[in-house]
Parts: sequence; structure tokens; C-alpha cells
Amino acid sequence: QLFKDGMAATGTTSLNFTLVTSDSTADKNTATYLQSAFAKLATGNLKVNVTIKSVPQKNWLELGRAHEYGMLMSLWGADYPDASNFLNRYTTSTQDFSGAWSNAQYDQYISDAAGKDATNSSKRWRDLMAANRLITKDMGSIPLYQWGTAHLTKTSVKGMTYEPNSMFEYTGATNK
Repeated sequence: QLFKDGMAATGTTSLNFTLVTSDSTADKNTATYLQSAFAKLATGNLKVNVTIKSVPQKNWLELGRAHEYGMLMSLWGADYPDASNFLNRYTTSTQDFSGAWSNAQYDQYISDAAGKDATNSSKRWRDLMAANRLITKDMGSIPLYQWGTAHLTKTSVKGMTYEPNSMFEYTGATNK
């Protein structure tokens, strides 16, 4: 319904854009799925045409930094298990390709989470959640999926630590 309303508001009946991805198998498969999902928005006189442009990683980076895309698909695997690892990528000062988006309030939330509220876990979390709500509403960043893994561990294994980003700490683990 939102798509129909948006098309009516702009007075257009067709949406055409290029989805740029890297040429990895996973990205190609995800892009094909997205192309199909966008095509399902086409009803009646409304048309959606998504062209997929899969390029080698080096070219993908160049196109992203130059903002030469209609939509850019990327993935990010957290370097450490914290929401800031994702949210920090969209501050005004970040050199990554964030769609040339800039929002002073967002920057302030991220700054507060890393600065004045860093030692107060509830305030820090509120800052990060507020930043997340703002970027989702304002920017149009669309999280598609989150990677996950499943592991079976013998009940006799003790002292193994699990982290939110599927990292495991075996130091001190025993099998008794």
C-alpha cells in the first residue's frame, strides 16, 4: 500500500533502478530474490523494473564510494559484538558509502553512546536504539537479514563462552 501511495503522490506509474552488488554467489542470489520481491510490487498500471549489476569487489567499492547506484547492496559482519559496530558506519564523518546521508541528531546519539553515556549501559543502549530508529526511518537503510549459526555442544563441555556475533571463547573450557 505504501508503494502505491508513494507512486500516486509522485504521479508516476513506473519505478526503474539498478541494484549494484558484488559478484559473490551470496550477493547474486540475494539480488535475484530482491529483484523478484520488487517485481511483486507491480500491480495494475504500476511497473517496477530492477536491473541487477553484479561487479567484482573492487568495482563495487568504487561505485559505492562514488554513489553511482540506484540501490547498493552490501553486507557487514561485525568485528565485535556490539550494535555500534553497525551504527558507527553511518555517521557524517564516516568515509564509507552511506548514501551521502547526514543527520546531526544521529551523529549526536552515536557520540553520546561513545562518550558521555559510555559507562551507563541503559543510557548507552537508549542512544543506540534512538540512532537505529532514526536511521531506519530517515535514511532508508534496509536490513535484510542477519547471519547466524547453530552449534551442538555436549552437555559435558563446561566454561565455553558464546558471544552475540557467533564468536566462541574456548579458553578455560573443559570436557568433564
